[in-house]
Amino acid sequence: MLSIVGLALMLAQQEPWVRHTIDASLKGADGVRLKDVNGDGLPEIAVGWEEGRTVRVYQHPRQKQARKLEKWIKTTVGQVCHPEDAVLVDLDRDGAMDVVSACEDGQPTGVYVHWGPNWKTEPIGVASPRLRWIYTLPMLLSGDPRTHILAGGKAVGGELLLMIPPANPKKVSEWTGKVLQPVGWVMSLFTSDMDGDGDQDILVSDRRGDKSGIYWLEAPYWARIPVGAAKEEVMFIDRADLDGDGLEDVVAAIRPESIVWFKRLDKTGFNWKRQSIPYPQKAGTAKAVAVGDLNGDGLNDIAFTCENASGGKEGVWWLEQVEGGFWKEHRVSGPEGIKFDRIELLDVDGDGDLDLITTEERALLGVVWYENPSRN
Repeated sequence: MLSIVGLALMLAQQEPWVRHTIDASLKGADGVRLKDVNGDGLPEIAVGWEEGRTVRVYQHPRQKQARKLEKWIKTTVGQVCHPEDAVLVDLDRDGAMDVVSACEDGQPTGVYVHWGPNWKTEPIGVASPRLRWIYTLPMLLSGDPRTHILAGGKAVGGELLLMIPPANPKKVSEWTGKVLQPVGWVMSLFTSDMDGDGDQDILVSDRRGDKSGIYWLEAPYWARIPVGAAKEEVMFIDRADLDGDGLEDVVAAIRPESIVWFKRLDKTGFNWKRQSIPYPQKAGTAKAVAVGDLNGDGLNDIAFTCENASGGKEGVWWLEQVEGGFWKEHRVSGPEGIKFDRIELLDVDGDGDLDLITTEERALLGVVWYENPSRN
């Protein structure tokens, strides 16, 4: 027989999480990237507003105030054509945070740097303004103090470009580049020591074309090693030790309706086992995943977002890992929202559990966070 507390917890898990708005003042909020800017231990959020043609940074409030605030403090750092991605990085090592954004549509496209703290916007010349750029990642190479930028493209001529700064990164016309791979549509980029040899390799998900799938590039010569999902439409991925065996796995959202776990079988990074995870019937099409312990039971769970969450579908969910290899679905967003994007898991309100931060761009919910009810 369920106790009153047990019954209350069960009912709470069946209800959507409370949604809080960070900003909904523009159109086309397109993914979140986190980094602590002011050193208070709470990460700020960079967002590109695609249809709004604006790049903004949001200051994380004090955790005790997070639930009460109607909007977070925002800074507009630049305006460019259809920004698809924005990431915080101190590119010139002057102690002030900059933002790098990638533009996929409009003219000109390109990769831009918004120099802080005065927010001067300049294109990095080596990224062609005739190609479509969709994702960037700051990267350090072994023995080199400079911050490089990985830029992933999409569509005809798409490439994964390693952008190499000059001695003075502010001389944006002097950056050089090395094409590491032709790509169809880059969705995720991570740096990780995939083979345990002490240097940073590159983990990629690519959703389109003959070379689509999940793979990693081995530093320093960037040989391509497959993980899985060849020629499938792989969306965002995450990397984490999902089963607690001490090896970092890969979890992927694959369109139209799949959450897939690529279990690492050894430390080499060459051997993986594919396992499908049950997909909720009322979910939209798969978009992004993030791994974390969402209910505090010591087992990693999976949160995921969707596109096309209309007609009775729902756009944000989490899948609870249960002992014995089972997965239990839970609602997060409810029916509000249609097209969600990249996720971050973070204890926004300081109550000890992981909340969920994302964006929604069709129903104009904007930049939002969902409050995890586990500690309530």
